[in-house]
Amino acid sequence: MNDEQTESKASHQEESWKASRDYLEKMQFPADKKTLLEQAKEIRAPSDVLTFLGRLTDKTYESLEDLWESAKKPINH
Repeated sequence: MNDEQTESKASHQEESWKASRDYLEKMQFPADKKTLLEQAKEIRAPSDVLTFLGRLTDKTYESLEDLWESAKKPINH
């Protein structure tokens, strides 16, 4: 992946985060990825929020800030 693709991916992740933040602020922490996805479905979060959460690393997040720090890291597919 070249620098331009990496930058574009990071920018997309940040846009997804901003769009998802209102829903994510309603989440209960600590929570693992599966629990976050369940909570998002319960509050009827839009598909982009579910996609954002689905791309996270499978771990327990202690807070919204912890989730954000993890989401800023490159995602390997």
